[in-house]
Amino acid sequence: MPAMSPTMERGNLGQWKVKEGDAFNAGDVLLEVETDKALMDVEATNEGVLAKILVPSGSKDVAVNDVIAFVAEEGDDLSDLSDPAEFRSSSEKEEKKEKKEASKESTTTTSQPPTESKGHAHFTKPAFPSVLRLANQNGIVEPEKDIKGTGPHGMLTKGDVLAYLGKSHGAYGTSKPHHTTISQLGGSPTKGDRGSKEAAKAPPKPLDGHDIQTMILQGLDSMSAPPLTPAKDVSVDDILGVYTAQQAPRAGPAPAPKQAPSMESVLADLLKT
Repeated sequence: MPAMSPTMERGNLGQWKVKEGDAFNAGDVLLEVETDKALMDVEATNEGVLAKILVPSGSKDVAVNDVIAFVAEEGDDLSDLSDPAEFRSSSEKEEKKEKKEASKESTTTTSQPPTESKGHAHFTKPAFPSVLRLANQNGIVEPEKDIKGTGPHGMLTKGDVLAYLGKSHGAYGTSKPHHTTISQLGGSPTKGDRGSKEAAKAPPKPLDGHDIQTMILQGLDSMSAPPLTPAKDVSVDDILGVYTAQQAPRAGPAPAPKQAPSMESVLADLLKT
């Protein structure tokens, strides 16, 4: 079975164009192969005779490289041709091999008797020497078989032995489980603690007529109050400019400096008076 593409693994056999026993030349179409994309012709690369067809026309799901026919040259003796059954498709061989192996495995599984587990399944770890000594002192030869352990991983504890002997009400003695909350340790209260505190609070006092009237008046006062007028934006430079302002210089020529009066001008002024 030829591969018509690099990814082809199986295909359908179309129509044989050459009959069994007929001769063909190079380039003649021998058969059609149907892939998942198209129907393609298979041409002969050399001349010869189609001696035997093993896979007939219209066969489906034929594996690549399976023997589908025998090709010979003219004049070859075909009497000693091997049994075509020896050249059946590799897919059929694999399927039969898988079925045979599966039936063999199922036979082996059913033939094996089920194994029984020894001892108690709950006891997976040995007990401490002190626990074994306590059990032996009280006449318990095999405590791991007679007593069920309640320790980690089914480990046998002294409490288990004492409970078995009737000297204790349970594996944990008279101690009772106590759950300490974070609030009791000084941490932040949990949701349960907050809920209990809120539940312990007294229910709110119902409003009477005076309270309702007071609330209405307060609402009316807030509505009738004049809105606040936003202040005008003022720059800091404008405020400080009042204190830091300096007199601007006058335009024009600078005034002449004043001179002290002379004695003559003073005497002239006195005589005039």
